[in-house]
Amino acid sequence: MKRFLLICFMLVGSAAAAIYLFTTPGCACGDILPARVYNLNALNPLRSRAPELAAQEFLRNQGQGVCQPAHSELCEYALRRRPVLDWRLVARQNSSDRVALFYRVKAKDEKDGSEFWGQAEVDVQRVKNDWQVASYGVVY
Repeated sequence: MKRFLLICFMLVGSAAAAIYLFTTPGCACGDILPARVYNLNALNPLRSRAPELAAQEFLRNQGQGVCQPAHSELCEYALRRRPVLDWRLVARQNSSDRVALFYRVKAKDEKDGSEFWGQAEVDVQRVKNDWQVASYGVVY
């Protein structure tokens, strides 16, 4: 009987963990993910994380109201949007010197303070041995 209960609790616990880890947050927004992008690139444990680190630094800075180069068209667009509070990588599309990263992003409504999820695309480009953000788009 104890063994049966242990197995049942293990199955329920692992199912709950799988649902939490592999479901995306709710979003009442348009879908900016291209139809041919799959999540497999984002799940590859051997992928280079350098483009993701550059995109995450950009999202972190945008959430704090900072962007470099300060007066570029990219920064002016990013800073006019709602600050990003949190993000989850959903999909990744690789090419030779460019990577498109698709995120679920959390923002806050200025009026009532409620938080909601949207979608963002951050394109990073290889410049010599470094990755730099080339474009940013967000839909709430």
